[in-house]
Amino acid sequence: LIETLNSDNLFWRLHAQRLLVERADELPVKELANLATVPASDETAAPHAMWAMEPSNWRNGGVAGGIIAEGLLGRLKSPSAAIRRNSLQVLPRDEYVTDKILSLNLLNDREPQVRLAALLALAESPPDAEAGAALAELLQHQDVQSDRWLLDGLTAAAAAQGTNFLAASAK
Repeated sequence: LIETLNSDNLFWRLHAQRLLVERADELPVKELANLATVPASDETAAPHAMWAMEPSNWRNGGVAGGIIAEGLLGRLKSPSAAIRRNSLQVLPRDEYVTDKILSLNLLNDREPQVRLAALLALAESPPDAEAGAALAELLQHQDVQSDRWLLDGLTAAAAAQGTNFLAASAK
């Protein structure tokens, strides 16, 4: 199944991913973690490996959870927009990930899908003063105001950040 995640055929990659998710108790965490987190791994297989691991207990501090999360945080710097977006989607929603989103300036990523994933991650994250300020600044950008999906993502993130966003907007 791990080898099939590298297939040229999307049908077979998705089928292998589904089987891995269904067999979560037998999940080959080490092999999936290598595909998902090692920068030299195949860019085709990495998103499938990320999603195959996601339902397992690694997000909640399970086996090798910290190592995998650290590896995925490193993938936020990937040249591939798909890898950055998928990493944002599967990472846990905590203060450390919020800090990484802000420090890597993913709210201003050149790819709109990555920006949207960053906004939605902030919408599910705990309130943070820096995040509220970054969202208030982002509201001033014309490209965000003219993009329906980015504006919706910004609205969701601003609502989650609540008073932090409002205080920064008032300034």
